[in-house]
Amino acid sequence: MLLELVHFWRMTRKQMGFTLTAVFVLTLGIAANTTIFAIINAVLLKHLPYYQPDSVVRISLDSERRGTQDTELSLTRYEQIRDSAKTFAAFGAYAPENFTLSIHDDPELLTGTRISANFLGLLGVEPELGRGFANTEDVRGGPEAAMVSDAMWRRRFGA
Repeated sequence: MLLELVHFWRMTRKQMGFTLTAVFVLTLGIAANTTIFAIINAVLLKHLPYYQPDSVVRISLDSERRGTQDTELSLTRYEQIRDSAKTFAAFGAYAPENFTLSIHDDPELLTGTRISANFLGLLGVEPELGRGFANTEDVRGGPEAAMVSDAMWRRRFGA
């Protein structure tokens, strides 16, 4: 075996171009496999970072009239489904929306999401500071409340 290793080393030194090409191709193949596995693991294999992710269901509408798919439910329709649902343990809702924050005449356009009061609890998420939303804030005409990200809290409000 020692003679074979010595012979391998001599041949490798004599054919340096072939050796470098082989090492490059092997490195490229290993990097591609690692990248593909990381993507598949993150997207398909790893569980969602929610409480009981297998029991989370998303409901949306397909609208043939508008020619679009994944149409958002209206608040009235959401309330009808929530109140009449018998098979789901709980219902929560979310809707992406843009907001304008004005503090001292310095407006800023923010991308956010409107959520029902129980939405964070359904996902098993708790705010790092402060409190979640109260059920009284989830009714029409109820008090308004907002939750901000850590990045915005530090940037806009000085932590």
